[in-house]
Amino acid sequence: GGPLKGGDPGVRLFEAVNNNKTYFEHIPHPFSAKPDHLLLLPQFHLFGSGEMSVYSKAIAEFAPDSYAALSAKDAEMMGLKDGSMITISIGERNIALPVAVHRAICRGILLLPAGLSESMGAGWGTWTKINYNGQT
Repeated sequence: GGPLKGGDPGVRLFEAVNNNKTYFEHIPHPFSAKPDHLLLLPQFHLFGSGEMSVYSKAIAEFAPDSYAALSAKDAEMMGLKDGSMITISIGERNIALPVAVHRAICRGILLLPAGLSESMGAGWGTWTKINYNGQT
């Protein structure tokens, strides 16, 4: 007990209320890969991911080239390696991109660089199929 060091802290504005609320009732299921689809997600980069940055010549010089990043496990299962070409359907367009194998990506994920012209209109968070080596 006793007075606080540094003086009186003032008047309490809000009183704690015990209302027994439950937070986070609807917790989503953990991610699980689908056997014939990949989840399309954006890969943000320091240069080139801003929606207007590719229109600035100085920034566009530092933007990465387009690629499709896959997990090492997915690439192995599909017989792909760094630089292999795959085709991805984005809306009405089919885009051919080189594969970049990343060990940090979990199985079932496909990353495209955000903000680049090739990934414009991509349905981030949607399941997609890719065409590789003549297979779908």
